[in-house]
Amino acid sequence: MDVILGRVKAPGIKPHTFLFVAPDSNQQLKLGEFIIYPLSIDGFEEPVLSRIVERQPLRLYPDSFLASPDIDPNLVAQTLGYSGSRSEVFELTAEIIGYYDDGMRDFINPRVSPRVGTPIFIAPNAYLSNVLSRVKSDTIGGANVGWLSSRSRNEVPIAIDVNAAVSTHLAIIASTGAGKSYTASVLIEEMLRANNRAAILIIDPHGEYNTLDEIANRPELKGENYQPRAEIKKPGAVKIRVGTLTQTDLRYLLPNVSERMGVCTGARLY
Repeated sequence: MDVILGRVKAPGIKPHTFLFVAPDSNQQLKLGEFIIYPLSIDGFEEPVLSRIVERQPLRLYPDSFLASPDIDPNLVAQTLGYSGSRSEVFELTAEIIGYYDDGMRDFINPRVSPRVGTPIFIAPNAYLSNVLSRVKSDTIGGANVGWLSSRSRNEVPIAIDVNAAVSTHLAIIASTGAGKSYTASVLIEEMLRANNRAAILIIDPHGEYNTLDEIANRPELKGENYQPRAEIKKPGAVKIRVGTLTQTDLRYLLPNVSERMGVCTGARLY
């Protein structure tokens, strides 16, 4: 563990949260940032991962420092010896995620808040890469989907296990314009890499993935004796044998069919 950032102050209002106090003149302790604290588990010290969810300043400038809009309050504070490396002190609320169990390959919540005075550390990049990415991006089933947004670009790459993600049901939920289609595209490309070689069927009513036919020319997706291939079928090229449709399917496709109309499903039409 590195330099101590602060100390635990008290349990939080909500379950599995706690408060800690720390100076933060360089604004390192942002909302969403990951921190750790030590906890003894069966005689071994384990780092417990937590995430900052709220921050409140504890040392604010007096109103007199702000009385004149033309004068920088920081200059007034420096003149009076009010400022310094530890002048900006915050009370931060952190939500406990848990300590990582290699055997279970998951986090275990200790179900108890850290003791008052427990030291708080920033979570190291290497530790986050290990516990947040269950697989390596270049191994079978690994898919690199980006990096941790609270750290600098590519400091903490995030890889997911595509076998676990797409073997059952997967939903990508976000507001309009948040990047759902882009996230799906990244996942599709990762599944087509040489280490995965997945076969994918995409039903795309909005035409958002019509550039996938260019994927065969992407050198980073190729491997030894492997090259991805994409085939796009336009609506006019998709044909379904009528005999494979159920009566419910036909009623959906022909909404004006009445109860008295007979439905012939044996015709050899395409």
